[in-house]
Amino acid sequence: MPLQQLRPDPLRIFRYAMYFDGIDDYVAVPDGIIPYDSMNWTVMAWVAPVFNSGSFLIYYQGASEGEMALSTCALNVKLSNGNWYSTPCYNTSTVVFTHVAGVRYNGTSLLFYVNGNQVESASIPAYNLYETPGFHSSIGSYNRGAGGFFMGYIYNVLIYNFALSQSQIQYNMMVPDNPIREGLLLWLKADPAYISGNTWYDLSGNNNNGTIYGATLTQLILSPVR
Repeated sequence: MPLQQLRPDPLRIFRYAMYFDGIDDYVAVPDGIIPYDSMNWTVMAWVAPVFNSGSFLIYYQGASEGEMALSTCALNVKLSNGNWYSTPCYNTSTVVFTHVAGVRYNGTSLLFYVNGNQVESASIPAYNLYETPGFHSSIGSYNRGAGGFFMGYIYNVLIYNFALSQSQIQYNMMVPDNPIREGLLLWLKADPAYISGNTWYDLSGNNNNGTIYGATLTQLILSPVR
């Protein structure tokens, strides 16, 4: 059976999601969650943009610790040679919840996954992430509200300090509420149990809590039983 058919129905699992209005909503997270000198890492999320075309920024890291961006269609990094490198943009053509993941592998490969399948890749030189003083990390926008706003829903965001294999990415997709814990740097899950005021608590144990600016926790409607 194709993996797409094995993908869980998110609305049977997710009860809530964080909604971003595409105008000025974002979540600030600590700078440098991915270490500057890291050659291997993974960023992933369950997302549902409200349009069926274009690229929506999910996670941006830009500080003295490095610069990268995961969007709904590609993975982009700026390295210490001063150049941006990107996977080709892959249009998921969907407004339903989709699992996306960006992986840097062995320092020289960028891999982009949609619903557990690798759909794009790019070769890059083995430089460190680029230093960008004055730029800060956020979910749902570029540089904490400077632009590139996401419009839609995000269920969770996870960051790892190693390159997850395809089978590990598939596991996290199939079991979103019990992800792999090894190497987990950030886990923000959209649930009222983990949000207090404007604080979105990190479940990884690393205290990488998010600060919410405008985004709202929204209860989802359960899909009909089939």
